[in-house]
This record gives sequence, C-alpha cells and structure tokens, in this order.
Amino acid sequence: MCNRKRILSSLPLFTIKENLLLEILERNNLSKEDITNIIKYKNKEKNYIENILKNDKISDYIYLINKKEFEKNPVCPQLNNMFYTKEISYPYEEYIKHLEQTKTYTKKNNNYQLNYNNNITFSNITITITNNYYVTISKNINPTIHFVIKHPKLIEAIKNFSPLVKENI
Repeated sequence: MCNRKRILSSLPLFTIKENLLLEILERNNLSKEDITNIIKYKNKEKNYIENILKNDKISDYIYLINKKEFEKNPVCPQLNNMFYTKEISYPYEEYIKHLEQTKTYTKKNNNYQLNYNNNITFSNITITITNNYYVTISKNINPTIHFVIKHPKLIEAIKNFSPLVKENI
C-alpha cells in the first residue's frame, strides 16, 4: 500500500472538467499547441491518479481561499509537474467552479479525500508524502523545482510538519 498525503497550494488539476479548463486556457490567450499540451497533461494526470486510487488513498489538503484573499494573491491551476513556464490565471468564480468539481470528484471516489487547512501554509509550494518511502516538495511557479527526499529522518520530520509561521496573503 502506498497512500499519499498532499498539501496543495492550489486545486488539483485532475478534478477540473475539460470544458472549464478549456475556457480558462483560451481566456489566457494560449497558443493552440499549449492548450493541446495542457489538456493532454491534464488527462494523463487524471489517468495516473485514477490508477493510484484503484488500490491506494490520496488525502489532499487545501486552504479555502476567500474572494478578498484571492484578489490579493490569485491562485493558478497546478501545472508544476509539466514544468509549464507561463502563469495561467483564473478569476475567483472559475476557482469556485473548480472547487465544486473537486468536491464532486471526492464524492465519486472513495479513495480520494479532500481536507481543509485553517491557514495557508505556502502560496506556491506543494508537499507530497508517499508513506515512508519519499517526500516530494514542489515549487509551483516558474521556475518549477522538485525536491525528492528519501532520507527516513527527513521524511518523518516532514510528515509531522506543523508550521509555526503562516503566510499572510
């Protein structure tokens, strides 16, 4: 069993419906090639996650950002694993639609759990804890960086991580 816990700085891309993603990408004036690549990446990510969910659990933790906070520090769709260099924005209304689609995805998938953090910990970092095997820390905005940690003591420290300082947005 290889369950995962993920602390996300934005909503997971695999939960968004293709029509909403397409609207977001077109509104951002991306090239047809970029749109095609992002849609392919989203579908690949969805297949990857659904394969994991056949046998294992994923617990995602997100901070529910309100409209005032969102306008001050907008959230972008999560494209860090494809190393996409352009920043894609979406308005709060589309973020809320994506959140609702994520909640719907949760209801349809017993092995996927969406949890809520009371405070925003990081505005552009995702932490993935894969049992006691490894931890991946990803910086989500350009330049995208991934750190994979396999040292048992560091994995344990990150698993028990409770930030004393919260980001102000």
